[in-house]
Amino acid sequence: MTRGDDLTVLANALRRDRRRDPRAGRREYSQAALELADCCERLLADGNAGAVVPALRKAVDRMTSALMYMDDSSGIVGTDLRHMMSLYARACVDAPPDQAGLARWLAALSFDGPGWPEIRLAEFVPALGARGLSELSAEVARRSAAAEPGSWGQLVAARDLREQLAEVSGDVDRHVAILAENLNSARQCQRIVVALRDQLKRRSQYMSIFAGKTECARQGSNLRPSA
Repeated sequence: MTRGDDLTVLANALRRDRRRDPRAGRREYSQAALELADCCERLLADGNAGAVVPALRKAVDRMTSALMYMDDSSGIVGTDLRHMMSLYARACVDAPPDQAGLARWLAALSFDGPGWPEIRLAEFVPALGARGLSELSAEVARRSAAAEPGSWGQLVAARDLREQLAEVSGDVDRHVAILAENLNSARQCQRIVVALRDQLKRRSQYMSIFAGKTECARQGSNLRPSA
């Protein structure tokens, strides 16, 4: 079999019959996921991201669906899915898919999915690029406007992606303003503190670099021979 065939076989092993006992085969399922992840990691290390991207996308979709009909109280398969999602983000950086399509997939996963896997947008930023981030922002706005009143799942999805989009934009004022829209927990307040602290840290580093360059320039001018 070709390398792509091997990955297809491994990804197909992640199908899950919803009629199966929810407690049956969890360990075997996790082993199948780990086998695919190990194979993909080796291919990524060898520079074969192009062959890996579609297999990992398929794996994420299948594992997301499988967890709806599986008792994963131990969290083992959920952990495997988080790892698969990170691998997919890494592969997309090395072999970027269509940026707008990737953005729409991330939005659908968040708005239409069961609540997992966690989307860590920062991992996908290099693959999304400016076009993908713009498409994702537009998709979040569109879905938010179309959401049914009182739809808790849609509200959470929109809030999460808006906060992450603001964070990866690098605009701290925008990030803090969006975080402040939902001050209902100590964790949210802590996130604002962290964002402001990081901004002050970056400014401090910039001022240190600037001061160092200014000092070097001053010393350099003192070393110039007089006319």
